[in-house]
Amino acid sequence: FTLLLATGVFATAVWFSGETVETGNYLLVSRHAVSGLNPQAPVRFRGVTVGKVVSIDFDPLEPRSILVEITVRTGTPLSRGTYAQLGSQGVTGLSYVILDDDGSKPEPLAAEADKLARIEVRPSFIDSVSASGQELLDSFSQVAKRVNALLSEENQRQLASTLRNLDQ
Repeated sequence: FTLLLATGVFATAVWFSGETVETGNYLLVSRHAVSGLNPQAPVRFRGVTVGKVVSIDFDPLEPRSILVEITVRTGTPLSRGTYAQLGSQGVTGLSYVILDDDGSKPEPLAAEADKLARIEVRPSFIDSVSASGQELLDSFSQVAKRVNALLSEENQRQLASTLRNLDQ
C-alpha cells in the first residue's frame, strides 16, 4: 500500500509539474524601455498566448540594447518579418509581449549556429504617442516665443500708432 501510494504521489507530481508542450526560445532586442515587463509575462502572437518571458538583461556587447529571452510554443508561425511590441495590461502597469508579422519577409525564423533567433522590438503605441506629444510641446513652445516677440511692448506701440494714423 505504501509503495502504491508513493508511486501515485510521484506520478501526480510529474503530471502537474511538467509542461507537455514543446517550446523554442527566441531573443527580443529592444532599444526602447521595457517598463513593466517582468519574467513570466505572457507572450502573445496576434492575440493568442503562445509563450512567456524567460529573462530580461542588458546586452553585454551593446549597453543601449535590452535583451529579452522568450519561450514560444513550437508551431507558432514566426517569420523573419515578425516583430515585437510591448502591450499594457490594463491599469496595473504590467506589460506583455505582442508578436506580429508585417509579411515583408515570409521565410521562417530560424536560429543561427548556437545563437537564439533575434526579433526586433518596435516602439509601442504609447511610446509613439509620447514622442509625438513631446514634439508637439516643443513646437508649441516655439510658437509661443514667436507670438511673445511679436506682441512686445515696442511692437504694440507701433501697431497702436499705425492704427491711429489709419483712423485719421
